[in-house]
Amino acid sequence: MGVETMTEQHFTAIEICQVVELGGISPLFAEAEWLFDFAALYSLKRICRLRIELELEWPGAAVALTLLDQVERLTQENKQLRHQISRLLHQPNEAIFEE
Repeated sequence: MGVETMTEQHFTAIEICQVVELGGISPLFAEAEWLFDFAALYSLKRICRLRIELELEWPGAAVALTLLDQVERLTQENKQLRHQISRLLHQPNEAIFEE
């Protein structure tokens, strides 16, 4: 028994259940037949790749994905804050204190 996605990725039911149990992905609805969005399928693909490439168990792969997502989020936030600081430093002093 397996699952086929629109991108021809194949995952076993066991793989999906393990990732759901670990909180790596969540079905869209709590029904008998699970339905996942593309973000969840992308996360599942990344977790499976981490398991293979780093030879991790399911919990380790889920933690690694969580940490990678956090690094990406913090990197984006850092980039936005640096852009805001750059804009503030290049404005006339009066404009900085108007808000």
